[in-house]
Amino acid sequence: MKLKSNLTIILLHVLLATAIYAEKSSDDYIADLKSEDMNVQITAARKLGAGKVEKALPDLTALLGSPSVDVQVAAATAIGAIGKKGAGSDELLALAAGTKSALVKYAAYVALANTVDKEKTAAFQEALGKEMASNDALLKDLAGKLKKEEKKAKESDQG
Repeated sequence: MKLKSNLTIILLHVLLATAIYAEKSSDDYIADLKSEDMNVQITAARKLGAGKVEKALPDLTALLGSPSVDVQVAAATAIGAIGKKGAGSDELLALAAGTKSALVKYAAYVALANTVDKEKTAAFQEALGKEMASNDALLKDLAGKLKKEEKKAKESDQG
């Protein structure tokens, strides 16, 4: 009888632990993007980006306006990981142009490289051109690499 009682208790603990640590759904993570806790927002953005959850794009784009640099980076990175053409292009361009954080600029440009559509290509190229003159070595390097990739893509399209 005691063994049966102990096994029941152990089974209940396992079931409870499984329920607590069960993976959230994409809808749960989308809801987490609206949390007041920036750590919850960052975790949600990372999960949604890794899962390439396109329906999260409007909420991720809204997070680009967060006062937290870490949240902005997580949101931009997730948008870039999802990679839907045109997603958040205007907001990413504005973020890159308006921030003083090199890390945010870097995340925005990498996201744009993965999402920019034909309508925003000229604006993206102009922004990259400005970064080529940047004093920030990381941004300058990124801009140079993206320019080279763009040139290769054009050559392969023509050839």
